[in-house]
Amino acid sequence: MAEPAPNEAMLALLALHEEDLPETDDRPMPDSDQQARWILYTHGALLHRYADRDDVAVSADLFLYYLPFDGKARTDGAYPRVAPDVLVSFRVPKRDRSSYVVTDEGKPPDFVLEVASTSTWRRDYEEKRRIYEALGVREYFVYDARPEAAERLAGFRLRGGVYEEVVGAPISVGGPPGLHSEVLQLWAHLSHQGGLRWYDPETGQDLRSLTEAERRGDAEAEARRQAERRGDAEAEARRQAERRGDAEAEARRQAERERDEARRQVKELAAELARRRDT
Repeated sequence: MAEPAPNEAMLALLALHEEDLPETDDRPMPDSDQQARWILYTHGALLHRYADRDDVAVSADLFLYYLPFDGKARTDGAYPRVAPDVLVSFRVPKRDRSSYVVTDEGKPPDFVLEVASTSTWRRDYEEKRRIYEALGVREYFVYDARPEAAERLAGFRLRGGVYEEVVGAPISVGGPPGLHSEVLQLWAHLSHQGGLRWYDPETGQDLRSLTEAERRGDAEAEARRQAERRGDAEAEARRQAERRGDAEAEARRQAERERDEARRQVKELAAELARRRDT
């Protein structure tokens, strides 16, 4: 059976690209400091993790535009979209984006994180889960920033086009429980204070936020500068010691020359006295 021809609204939507679509709806994105904190932490930590990769996009609070699942575009001028708190997409160019358009990129994101809050948790767990599943997002994680939430962390992995819940396990031997992301090769877990952290099994440490990484980079750079200054000081001390050694060696040589000259003069004087006695 042939697929139905796209209607005019759908054709208009297919013709739109990133630069044609709205970047914002003028609504504030995070609705609490708690929500913003974990969005910024995850976004910054993943930016730093993939800083050397040119084929990875890491974005936060960016509109994700997609084609309608029913094949029918709306006629009211609205375009199907959702705004993931954090998205990661592999095998796409790293660049500044005003939005993520699935038809432009050629694929949906591979990973999405939503940080749920009082006003968003129901949509995050229900509607957005259905959207990301239908789009083919390989993994969808939800961190619930509400302290009263019964389940603070949940993960879903695409299997056969359907989301299966990620089963928790210790992030390391004797470590706290967490959820493993096959896409990111990281473990999501809760800190002692209940905050979201990302654990890297290769380093055995949690990812640092961008600010923490920059501070560590600054500290390491300062430590290198201090080591270089110590090295320079030690090298100068060695040069001074060498110069002192050279001066002392030259002084010894000069003393030897003076002693040799004195002996020569004594011998000459003795010879002159002997000659005079004989005459």
